[in-house]
Formats: sequence, C-alpha cells, structure tokens
Amino acid sequence: KTIHNGAEILPAFPRPDAAPTRYLVYFGALQPWQGVQVLLRAMALLADISDLKLVLCCSHNVERTRPYLAFAEKLGIQEKLLWRFALQKHELAAWVQHAALAIAPLCEGLRNVTQGCCPLKFLEAMACKTAVVASDLPVTRELIEHGIDGYLVAPDRPNELARGIRVCLAEGPLTEGLRQRALYKIQQKFLWQHVCTELKQLYAGLDPDRPLAEDNGRVCLDADFR
Repeated sequence: KTIHNGAEILPAFPRPDAAPTRYLVYFGALQPWQGVQVLLRAMALLADISDLKLVLCCSHNVERTRPYLAFAEKLGIQEKLLWRFALQKHELAAWVQHAALAIAPLCEGLRNVTQGCCPLKFLEAMACKTAVVASDLPVTRELIEHGIDGYLVAPDRPNELARGIRVCLAEGPLTEGLRQRALYKIQQKFLWQHVCTELKQLYAGLDPDRPLAEDNGRVCLDADFR
C-alpha cells in the first residue's frame, strides 16, 4: 500500500514586500533531477512577457546557485530571476500564495521514475491555492489530474513547459478552476490528518496485537519503531 505525503492549509499571509507584480515560483532543492535548468530555458522562451519574473525559493545557500546564475546569465535572463534562501515556513507560504503559478519541472529519470517520489512541492502549492504546472510523470499523475487540478507538460522540454505556462497565464478561468479544485483535493484527500489515519490503519493491519502510540502527530507501533 502506498501512503502519500500530505499538506497543511495555512492562513493567508500578506504579499511579500519584494514580490514582483507577476511572478512564477519554484521552491525546493537544486538537484539535477528537479529540472531547474529546464525551467530557466523556459523562462528564456517567455522573455517577451515583460512583467513576468521567476522567484526561486531554495533550501540551499547562495553558493549552490552559482552554476544556475551563470546559466541564467548565458541565457540573458538574470534580471528575470529573484532568489530567496532557507525561508521560514510562513515566509515560503507567502511567496507561494501570491504567485501566478507554481512550477515543478521534474526530470524524467531514475530518481523520479524508477526510484519514485511523492513531491511535497505539489501538495504544498495546491494547499496554498496556487495552480501548479508540473512535468507529466507517473508520480505526478498520482497527485494531479491534468486540466482539472493542475496542468501537466512533457518533462525535459523547455518549449512545452513555456507553452503550458503561457496557456495558464492567458486563460484566467482555467487557472482559477485549477486553484479551486486543487485546494478542494487537498481538503478531501491530502491533509496530514488523512495521512495519519491511513498510517494507523496500515500498522493496525500489520499486527493488531501491538498497540499504536502517537507522538506529536506521528504514529508508531511502540517505542522501538521511532
């Protein structure tokens, strides 16, 4: 049985003072399989949208961004980027809540396909009522239904990513529908309380004679499982 990650619905936060008028947001790490280079190439293809910026909220420090800064300069889009590092939870939520779109350009490769994952960034963006544009991969389709509660594009293709972003930016009713239905899906299926309930049921089924213990919202069979 697969138990997915979950998300928390946070209160609405004020727009960050430094937020551009209209921006996309990427948040997470900068490993190669995250597809940040694909996103930068897509931004170069969107250069004609003069007011559109890309905010990258990274869990790394500034040193890890140097290759991406050099690549952005090569593409001529360095002025389109705004970097933020190691934000507090409420700070990150504010950036995501006020973004036009959240972008998750996962690459198609062993890390995301064979090994598998359950990207928290999808669920956390959806919980912020922010429309997600993401790579069309099996792990993505477990969380997002294309055109219903998110917009999926072919992975590793900057042209396709840029086109998907254009569609969502241009079609207000489509994007608003994605936002509304994404939040509803989180409320119905992907809150952490749903995940904890599934986990309790799974453990109880494995060995009904062993008592369940709870520790700050985490569930375990007893102390030796912590």
